[in-house]
Amino acid sequence: MPSTANSADAAAIEAAYTAQVEALYKQLATGLIDGGGTPQAEQQSVDRFATGLKFARGAKELALKVIGPVAAPAAVDMARSKKARK
Repeated sequence: MPSTANSADAAAIEAAYTAQVEALYKQLATGLIDGGGTPQAEQQSVDRFATGLKFARGAKELALKVIGPVAAPAAVDMARSKKARK
């Protein structure tokens, strides 16, 4: 059974993933600038970005598996409504 408690955890995991992708993008842009536009430096920056993105995706998937099923937003709202009525 999906848990409404897991929704906050899932949101935190998604936010952390987004922050990690943003950091990876900044590193990519910095690497491209610092590399002076050479094809070798560009490829190294792209390779680092791709590797980081692969690991970030894997970490997100693992973390989401650990917390288990997440209730859909509608189910969370319904559960809150039922509690409020009691």
